[in-house]
Amino acid sequence: TNIGRVKIATHYGGFRVSAVGFAASPSLFCSNVFFAASHDGILTLNYVVMHPLIPATTRDRVAQRTRTILEAAVGTAGNDASRCGAG
Repeated sequence: TNIGRVKIATHYGGFRVSAVGFAASPSLFCSNVFFAASHDGILTLNYVVMHPLIPATTRDRVAQRTRTILEAAVGTAGNDASRCGAG
């Protein structure tokens, strides 16, 4: 699912919203789910799997392949600005 481009203020007093993202629990009808949102030029992508129905090796392979595709699309392979956490 995709909430798209979230248009909210980025500063609230002394606080700054640096990214917006969301995720929900998969169900019996959907064992792995992607959630996407962008805010202030930052894409947040969450990949949620139902473990042990989806093995960790599959989860990690899908996460790494998705990262590779996104990095190739924006030309950031190896760039410190590219952040990804798997696990």
